Amino acid sequence: VQSSKVYGCIIAYNECGTNGAGANWGELQNCIVFSNRAANGGGGINNVVARNCTIYGNMGLTGHGGGVSTGDRGGVPVGTNFNCIVYGNTASTDANIYTGVPSFNSFTGNPRFVDAANGDFRLLGDSPCIDMGNNRDVSGETDIRGNARIQNGIVDIGAYEFTLPT
Repeated sequence: VQSSKVYGCIIAYNECGTNGAGANWGELQNCIVFSNRAANGGGGINNVVARNCTIYGNMGLTGHGGGVSTGDRGGVPVGTNFNCIVYGNTASTDANIYTGVPSFNSFTGNPRFVDAANGDFRLLGDSPCIDMGNNRDVSGETDIRGNARIQNGIVDIGAYEFTLPT
């Protein structure tokens, strides 16, 4: 994805020769970005504003920020994360989030996914990402599955809002 606004999508298994194999420049909302590889940094995303996204298992082969990387325009960093899970990415330095990327309520610890190995990035009931986001940074009323984006009064971190099993 290049210089686009993307909502509620899965971006996976892409490769590129530079930065940002999953997404490069643009905006993502309620997206899952996983298993992408970039020759340099930002295997998942590079120079992207991301809101309530899950960025997992991406790789920056020789650079920094396997999950999230950024450049700058006139000394001002480009790309910011809000309420995102950025976990399990690899790079030579700053595996998940490159040091220069502004991140607000982004989570880099184990989010407790249902089954990440098989592409199920929903949150388990004991996930530390439930009700831990910041409501002022939410954009849109639904999560990636179409469920209400805010439940229990506080938004969850990541692409999925936790719902009790039926």
